[in-house]
Amino acid sequence: MPGYISFGNNGIVATQNYIATYEGIKILEKGGNAFDAAITVSSVLSVVLPHTGGIGGDGFIIAYIPDKVIGFNGSGKSSVNFNVEDFLKFSPLHGPLTITVPALLKVWDWIINKFSTIDLKETLKPAIRLCFEGFNVSEELHNAIIRRKKEFINYRNWNKLFGNLELGDRLVQKELGEVLQIISNKGIEEFYNGDLAKEITDELVEQNVPIDVKDFENCKGFEFEPLKSTYFDYDVFEIPPNSQGVSTLEMLSLIEEYLKEFKFDDFKRIEIQAKLASIVYKDRDNYVSDPDYLNFDVSKLF
Repeated sequence: MPGYISFGNNGIVATQNYIATYEGIKILEKGGNAFDAAITVSSVLSVVLPHTGGIGGDGFIIAYIPDKVIGFNGSGKSSVNFNVEDFLKFSPLHGPLTITVPALLKVWDWIINKFSTIDLKETLKPAIRLCFEGFNVSEELHNAIIRRKKEFINYRNWNKLFGNLELGDRLVQKELGEVLQIISNKGIEEFYNGDLAKEITDELVEQNVPIDVKDFENCKGFEFEPLKSTYFDYDVFEIPPNSQGVSTLEMLSLIEEYLKEFKFDDFKRIEIQAKLASIVYKDRDNYVSDPDYLNFDVSKLF
């Protein structure tokens, strides 16, 4: 995955898309802070790389403020109507049973209430403009479309928007632009408690998604204290469960203990690291879960 880094007079922005990086730098140049730029970058990525998440998905943030590292979890729960038996029976990778309540905008709301210096209307302007004016389909987005075309071709909305796109084509997303415009004008809560929430859930129900407007109304994010470990002389912070960030810390701990004597390209190192990774992923599957039900101290893993 490519990375695009830009240095501005007021800071640095690094993202996986050059448009998002550019728009983030412009927000900094307008006097916004890193949190304002984060909302702009997040919203632009929702438009130009929709397959990576977007306003229909989740978000997490770790940030450093003076003398403290903080974090916020914006991951949505399954619906109260979620059919566990059907999910276990079919184990789908996509489709109605995989839809959870989108909570990315809870991260935006947290940022706005605590750290923003620029109005939401300003931070969302670039994303809204890209929706209505369009942008050229990047190689990354085109590859994602090709990978999923056979699986998604029968989903009418996906097919209508992405089904015939080729590399470099102009992609206009009028409906997404209208949603972002409503959020810009009425605020984040419109997405969860307003007419917009009702419209979204009605559309989802029409497509057999077991979700209810009350799921949106009850959606919440929460602040967390990041997990902390060390890797040689560095402090490393990660997101606690339900994120699998603890796996990163466990892997780094094992690498530091068992691989420090090996050169990076040593075949023996690669062999051992693969075995260590299998241990880490097994622990992830056994211990990473909903924090409301987790009864294991994950710090024991690293």
